[in-house]
Amino acid sequence: MSPHSSLAIAGDVVKIELVLHELLVAACQRSTGGGRIDIWCRRLDERLLEVSITDNGSIETQLLSELHQDTPKDILAPSRLERLPGLHMTICQKLMHQLGGELHFYQLPDTRVVSRLLLPLASNNY
Repeated sequence: MSPHSSLAIAGDVVKIELVLHELLVAACQRSTGGGRIDIWCRRLDERLLEVSITDNGSIETQLLSELHQDTPKDILAPSRLERLPGLHMTICQKLMHQLGGELHFYQLPDTRVVSRLLLPLASNNY
């Protein structure tokens, strides 16, 4: 594949745009005035496109742990996923899962926050 080839993302474009919008709004809200937001995009393989949004804001450690879907949840404890911004973040994760993609949130050792979106590519790219 040449570096100038086009890629086609599989799935509902409107839902993907809404997820991207939510991720960018969240990054802007977390960031401080004059802060920096980096957006990276790269093809991982023939099936996935990675979009990574990194900001210099802060995020609650407890919210990050609740957003990891493999973490067992205490159903009696109040959840940060039931209120903003956690509610929007978990809705975006579920939408991406339904569309065949993935959405992960994590914090780098230098405290920057990363939203990593994996988008499925259409099988017949041109």
